[in-house]
Amino acid sequence: MSITAYKARFIAVSPQNILENRYINIKAGAVIEISTRILPQTARIINLGDGIIIPALINTHTHLELSAFKNKIPYNYGFKKWVKTLLEKRENTDKKNLINAAKTTATRLLNTGCAACAEVSTLKITKQIFTKSPLAGVWFEEKLKNNLSDFKIDKTEAQKNKYYSYAGHAPHTTSPLLLAQLKKQTEKASLPFSIHTAESAEEIEFITTAKGKWADFLTERKIDYKNWGIPAKSPVQYLYNLNILNPRTILVHLTFATEEDLCIIKNSGANICLCPRSNQNLHGRLPNIEKITQLGINASLGTDSLASVDTLDILDETAFIAKKYSAISAENLLAMATINGAKALGIEKYYGTIEKGKKASFLYLPVKEADKKAALKAAVTKQFNGERVFINY
Repeated sequence: MSITAYKARFIAVSPQNILENRYINIKAGAVIEISTRILPQTARIINLGDGIIIPALINTHTHLELSAFKNKIPYNYGFKKWVKTLLEKRENTDKKNLINAAKTTATRLLNTGCAACAEVSTLKITKQIFTKSPLAGVWFEEKLKNNLSDFKIDKTEAQKNKYYSYAGHAPHTTSPLLLAQLKKQTEKASLPFSIHTAESAEEIEFITTAKGKWADFLTERKIDYKNWGIPAKSPVQYLYNLNILNPRTILVHLTFATEEDLCIIKNSGANICLCPRSNQNLHGRLPNIEKITQLGINASLGTDSLASVDTLDILDETAFIAKKYSAISAENLLAMATINGAKALGIEKYYGTIEKGKKASFLYLPVKEADKKAALKAAVTKQFNGERVFINY
């Protein structure tokens, strides 16, 4: 089988290792060597230009099934009203429209240079879309309320680089018994478990007092929370007490997490997925990303859905973080956009860096900088729109 070689002025093999004027040699869809030479069996050479190649992006949290609601709900409603409006619109939208919008968005997600994602679905309408898509990653069936069932994960339906698992919606929407059961099943199958955590002021009030706007909202929806084991000190500590936190857990948002919460997460080995643009839009608040990186927690990036952000482009997230947090390095931003997400989803054997044996999946960005550090910084801080080239075997 012949070899194809891709060349660019800079290649970010990993966030810490940027090479200059090398070839990525690919055979049978995998990287076989990164070198200064053209191999004898090379049949085709593609010089992408003077920019930089980075590993394919990983979106560790999105809801494709909510794509039909882009620009349909004002962000300034307040979280309770925003959620209530979203649920009403979802209930009154034809299922075919939801599916068509999700399909279109999945294609656009790929076009941004995203090779893998964590799709979280309550309605279960995106499973077939995810299965048929070139996207790798994890499709999470999201559960909430008090409904207990005999859950069973069938790993035989999982494909290479593509898995199916469960997510608990959040500590303030899902009973502790249900969360424990879901986590138990995902642990048996050695699969990741995802849960929204410490996202809103309403969640914090509910978990710490068992009262407030969210308590009223649950009562309106006939959800009985009296046996949920609250009040608790914080959503993070609540989940810790339920034995939910471990290296296969992905805690999404952490907008209202305290330093004590972050230390608990660090010690548990759990992963964090940050969605700062969504947090800013819906809550007017951002997570403590500087402390998260200082502690060395494995933090990846997600976008949330098009109901709360304008795009599902992970490079829009890195550019946003760069503007808001000047102390976050370009290396950390690239790690959050690539390898950290791959680790959280359990697909780092195939994605996250450009190395021998991994999938040939990478993104070329036409940056103009002549220095490799400046090129990397430009890659994670600038807007590229349609100029990027995505190679995904």
